[in-house]
Amino acid sequence: MKEISDDIKTEKFEAFYQWLKEDGLVARRSERMLRKRIFRNLLGNEEMTMENFEDFLIEGKKKKKPKRKKPIPTQVETTEDETIVHYPRYKTTRRFVTPVVP
Repeated sequence: MKEISDDIKTEKFEAFYQWLKEDGLVARRSERMLRKRIFRNLLGNEEMTMENFEDFLIEGKKKKKPKRKKPIPTQVETTEDETIVHYPRYKTTRRFVTPVVP
């Protein structure tokens, strides 16, 4: 196990506790006492708690995916029967045909 600073543990404790609850953690008596006990075990480097915290950190890194930017058209040509949109960032062009109404 690698050493994790107390600042990181304190900063991420709320998210860690929510992660534990989503994983099925249920307080038998008092939620406040359970939170204190988990926090004390986390700062005291209790083996099982640290193992769960490391799993939480690893899972958090996996979930972060960069948001994909939507293509912004820079040139639009319109004629009577179609619209042509140019996306130079992706080097593509799309044609949209206007439906003919009888």
